Amino acid sequence: MLDYLYGLPSAASLATFDDALFVPPVGGSTESTGPYLAVPTAALDERSGPLVARLALDGVPIRTYGPQPLPGVPHAGFLPDSEMVRFLAGARGTVFLFDYEALGLIPIESLAVGTPVITWPREGPALEHEGNPHVRFVTGYTELLAAARSLASSPKTPEVIAGCRASIERYRPAIVAGRLIQVIAEARAASVR
Repeated sequence: MLDYLYGLPSAASLATFDDALFVPPVGGSTESTGPYLAVPTAALDERSGPLVARLALDGVPIRTYGPQPLPGVPHAGFLPDSEMVRFLAGARGTVFLFDYEALGLIPIESLAVGTPVITWPREGPALEHEGNPHVRFVTGYTELLAAARSLASSPKTPEVIAGCRASIERYRPAIVAGRLIQVIAEARAASVR
């Protein structure tokens, strides 16, 4: 990641999540209010905001959360961490359209609670989630609509929830810290030679 963003050679990812907070619900899915796709609004811009509104107009069950509501789209507002976990866990998918995202933390948090993700194939999400079967990369509205409709119409199974969680285990804090300590130790050893 540091190489991609800043031209600095790196051997470890700094992306991590609170593995005590972001856990799948006990007993599987928490879909109690009907199917929906969660959309964080903090990173929406003049390109992605209208795409989310268009998804809603095209019949995709969208619910946004975060600082900025979109006209005509149900909005949960700013959510404290524990409510955000329940909101993400209750969604059939997270649509993460962003203007800039270095680490891809929202996808990691969604996957940690067992929720698949739809996002752009660039920056942090592309680097951190390439090859993840629970992350669907889209490049335009036609792909976005198809992926959103597919997730919205597919109930989350225990296998999907477990697969999402397993796909981000490498981002657990202890694992990330261990890799970082190892990289630092190797760098120190190389500089002493």
